[in-house]
Amino acid sequence: MYGAHYSKATVSNMTKVVDEQVQAFQQRRLPSQYAAIFLDANYLPLKRDTVQKEAVHCIQPT
Repeated sequence: MYGAHYSKATVSNMTKVVDEQVQAFQQRRLPSQYAAIFLDANYLPLKRDTVQKEAVHCIQPT
């Protein structure tokens, strides 16, 4: 995706698909065996065209 050019319609369609997936993820039922879910993010330097720090998310169900 980086460096590519998309039309407004293509971006809109991709956003709709992602939005549907996010909503399904947010509305799902969690299995009862999980007492908690720990979320964390570390900012690491990632090199693409330039080096920038980006969040790397870690999820650990317990």
